[in-house]
Amino acid sequence: MSVMGMSVNFSHIERELDRLLRSLRGTVFEPAAVTRAGSNVQTDLDQRTDDFLRRSLRSIADVPVMSEERPQEYFGRSGHCWIVDPIDGTLNAIAGTDDFAICVSLVDAASLRSLAGAVYLPKPDVLFKAAHRQGASCDQNALGPAQAGAWQQVKDRQKIVSFGVPKDGPAVARRMSDALRELYAKGWVTRQTGAASIDICRVANGSWSGFFEYGLMFWDFAAACLIAEEAGCSVHAVPSAPHEPDRMPLEYDLIVARTPEIMSEISTAIGLTNPASHE
Repeated sequence: MSVMGMSVNFSHIERELDRLLRSLRGTVFEPAAVTRAGSNVQTDLDQRTDDFLRRSLRSIADVPVMSEERPQEYFGRSGHCWIVDPIDGTLNAIAGTDDFAICVSLVDAASLRSLAGAVYLPKPDVLFKAAHRQGASCDQNALGPAQAGAWQQVKDRQKIVSFGVPKDGPAVARRMSDALRELYAKGWVTRQTGAASIDICRVANGSWSGFFEYGLMFWDFAAACLIAEEAGCSVHAVPSAPHEPDRMPLEYDLIVARTPEIMSEISTAIGLTNPASHE
């Protein structure tokens, strides 16, 4: 496969992302200035990380960069681009917790498929990464599909599903309430981390059985869902906001599940039925 006319090895890009993000070891990841743009909280940490990634990613693959920090740089449905969330979980970083991540993915804009991606948790120095059809790993440990009988084990032990709440929480409050009531009735226990990329990676490594969120932005899950898919998880993403046909849809309803059986039960409970595949 090629990017902008160049033959590209996506495993090589994955390794380069590992090297790039690990170079941030020792960086002080503490926000010093906090501002608000509408419902979105922004910090100098988000901007510094975004600037670093914009300078650095073009040396790996010289394609456009679309970032949460500059959503006006809206990308069409041709070629390739970097999809970046410089800090997923900004409020967690402001609060002083470790649950925030840097997310980077190289995406084919026509198919909306991530080709190589990484999710880096700088405080614990943990890096998840994957390349299309090349598998996924956490640090140096391979992430593989659930073993036979995994769904029965989940039912016998603990059914844990994590969920995210979009910035416009009131708009989906009733929908969330209905979904959670159905999940609790089926015996699920819920968790809420506040960073979708981390929750999705925890599905990939088997900590959680599933994750869902309504109205999730593409940069929040592009890298993490590649990692989950390469680890054998089921992913269902449906555009949830109007978009021009020649423009990349940015907002989705999303489910990630460790097994197809888990996907079926969660999708029925939360009202996203007949999932087939990542779009």
